[in-house]
Amino acid sequence: MFQVLCNTGGLQEIPLRNLPKTVEVLSLTKNNFTVIKADAFLGLKHLRKLSLDGNNISHIKAFAFRGLPKLRELSIQHTHLTSISSFSFAGLQNVSVLLLNHNKIHKIEQYSFAGTANMRLLLLNNNPLHKIESNSFSSLSNVEHLILPSGIKVIEPFAFFGLESIGLLKISYMDLKVLQSNTFTGLSKVHFLAIQDSDLGVVEEDAFSGLRQITSLNIMNNKIDSIREFKFNSSNSIKNIRFHGNHILQSPHVSAINVESVDNFSVYNNHFPCDQCNIYSILESSFAKSNLNHFIKHNYCISPLNMNGKPISSLDINAITAQCSLSNEVSVSSKYNNMAITNLVAPKLLLVLAYVIACNVFYLIS
Repeated sequence: MFQVLCNTGGLQEIPLRNLPKTVEVLSLTKNNFTVIKADAFLGLKHLRKLSLDGNNISHIKAFAFRGLPKLRELSIQHTHLTSISSFSFAGLQNVSVLLLNHNKIHKIEQYSFAGTANMRLLLLNNNPLHKIESNSFSSLSNVEHLILPSGIKVIEPFAFFGLESIGLLKISYMDLKVLQSNTFTGLSKVHFLAIQDSDLGVVEEDAFSGLRQITSLNIMNNKIDSIREFKFNSSNSIKNIRFHGNHILQSPHVSAINVESVDNFSVYNNHFPCDQCNIYSILESSFAKSNLNHFIKHNYCISPLNMNGKPISSLDINAITAQCSLSNEVSVSSKYNNMAITNLVAPKLLLVLAYVIACNVFYLIS
């Protein structure tokens, strides 16, 4: 295998003209490259492995690696790269390993990996990644492992659109204000999706809408301010959901939860609000309905303070059910009574108003 090693050479630019066209392994580590221009390696048709580790790279332009049909492994680690711009890695048709660890990447722009369909391993750990834009991973498929770094603050809707046939997608240690609608739309054929050890903020309606063909979805050890919707139907085709070790600060509405189409749904070691009728909403939802006894024994209270950390089974479930079910009936009855009263009173008010207007008109004329 024909190798060229030009490490620690103080190079300012890629020495493309001086590189033999038949090179198969090229190492240009610890030089002084700051920008990788478009078509920077054009013509190296036999290149299989490329390493640019330890450079001062701050920007990679669109189509920087175009024209490398045999490239299998690309490593860009320990650089000053701050973002993955649109189309930076576009056209890497046969690259199976892309190592982007230990850089300063804080943003992934849309279509960064367009046309890169045979990636097996993509590593982004140890980057201060704060934002993932829509369509960031579009065209990526057959990735065995995609592990995102900690500290993500914003995931735009459709961020994972077009990402399919993934072995493991792990997202952890996020600091979100909201898990937005359509965050996972277009993500399909995932063997193992893990969302864990994060602050998820508010889980909006349709956050998981469009998620398709998932073998295992693990939502574990997160803080969740509130859940506006957590629904899955047969079109999602999800076999297993593990909802373990989460702290939910505000109880979701009964109608916001529906996991009946999931083959196996496990709810274990979570903490829910237990004050007033908040826990009643949980007990009546899909979280608890399938196995109430197991649920109340293996999940806990987060509030009120005197119940914090105690199992839900320590509550008087029968009394709560009786009180809160009655309150709901009264509330519904009151709602319909008010509607009925409004329907009766409104026409009379209109008649009175018409009479007053008529009298005023008669007075003005006379």
